[in-house]
Parts: sequence; structure tokens; C-alpha cells
Amino acid sequence: MPQKKELDAVAQRIFDLADARYTEQKDFAAAIGETPSIVSQWRSGVSKSYRNRLSKIALALDTTTDYLVTGDGPKSRDQIVGAGAALGVASGVIGAALGIPGIAAAGLAAVGAAAGAVSSASKDSKKTEKLPDTLRPLDLGTFHRIPILGRISAGLPLYAEQHIEGYTVTDLNGGAEYFALIVRGDSMDALGIKDGYRIIVRRQEEVENGEVAVVMVGQDDATVKRFYASGSAVTLVPQSTNPGHQPQFYDTAKTPVKVIGKVVKVEFTL
Repeated sequence: MPQKKELDAVAQRIFDLADARYTEQKDFAAAIGETPSIVSQWRSGVSKSYRNRLSKIALALDTTTDYLVTGDGPKSRDQIVGAGAALGVASGVIGAALGIPGIAAAGLAAVGAAAGAVSSASKDSKKTEKLPDTLRPLDLGTFHRIPILGRISAGLPLYAEQHIEGYTVTDLNGGAEYFALIVRGDSMDALGIKDGYRIIVRRQEEVENGEVAVVMVGQDDATVKRFYASGSAVTLVPQSTNPGHQPQFYDTAKTPVKVIGKVVKVEFTL
């Protein structure tokens, strides 16, 4: 009989939510289309095949795959809806102020939705409702506009016109230069940096070993990896659920490796 092993953090979050939501394990198994014996293997730590079914599990538990993987962010989908409306309100105000129509339009839609919700609540309760804190005035002086790059190519300026796909805003400052980059591929998805997500990058030519950086290798497009250097040896390490991604080793005496910047923030894109 397989020996029970200690659960990893992902499995622990799964079963904490499952036990709170389902009376019996077989009900949870049925909700995700698995057999009770498979779920028992997950609970005992014998199998970790749940990692390939996180989307279905998250749906059955009314949560998100990001919460299951990292433990951060909203635990329930209802919280995401509320946070999304708040983000839209803030984005609309900021976008309008900085002249970014797409952001402003999306934000105005969220304002309307939020206002409608407040109005509806007022009618139902027959009393005046206080506006949520997310609708308080924002200090626009803390935000500035930065370009969104679709790619970074060797031999072209960083902000080459053909690479700029739009603009966004950030409250990061401190005198540094920032840009946004759209992630392509799944080489860093285990770290929460997923295909189509947007990362905020601080321009700098050096990073500490182990930090996540945007790096240009030879004449290839820039890549996002954990960066390690020792003398002329550079190792770029992926963090992926895809076993096809392996560490890349370079000798800078033979192949130029250039750090473009350090990843300081990851953003969802809707």
C-alpha cells in the first residue's frame, strides 16, 4: 500500500477548499470528472496529476488557478469580479487623465456598472448607500505612461515603432525607466508569468543572480528567464510546467548575452 506523503502547498489549498465546499470526497471527484480513487491518491500525496487539471479544479472550487498555485490573490471568483470593477474604475480615471482612450473607455464601463450596483442596492434597501472606497479620488501625480512592447528584437532600438502595441500606466517611479512587455510562451508559467500576461520591466543592465530578467541572447528576440552569471558563464533558467523548457547555458566570450531589464511586476490582461 502506498505510503502517505506530506501534501505540497497546492494540494493543501485544493483540499482545504474542497473539504469546506463538499460534504464527501466523491462529490468533489464527480464535480471535476475524476474517480474517487484518483482524488484519494492526490490527498495521500501519492500522485500529483492534479497539476494537469488545475483549471477544472479551480472551477469546481469557485476559485482561480493562480490562487491554487501561489496562494496569493482572490480566493473566490466573486472577489475577482469586485476587484475587476474597482480596477476598471481606477483605470478609467487614469486613462482619461493621461489620454489613453482604450483604458478610459473600459474604465467608464466599470464606473457605470459600479454606479448601477450602488443604485440597485439603494432601491432594494430603501436607504442611501455609501460609495465604495474604490471610487475615492485618485492621486494622478503618482502615475505615468509607459509603452507596451510586443517583442524586443536584436539590431533595433528598444522602443522601435513596430514593437509598440500600445500604452499603459504604472505607479512605479523612483526615477527609473520602465516599460511593459507582453509575455509569449509558457517558459515561466510556474512562476505565474503566463502566455499573454504583461510584465513591467525596469531598464537596467545588471541584475542579481536568481532575479527574473529580460535578456537578449545573440541575435534572437529577448527572453524572460531567471538569470545566473559566473565569470563569462551565463545560465538562463526557466520555471515552467512544460518539461520541454530546460536551462540554457552560454559562454559570453562566444555568444553575447545582454540584460535589458529586471521584471518587477506581473499584470493580468483581460
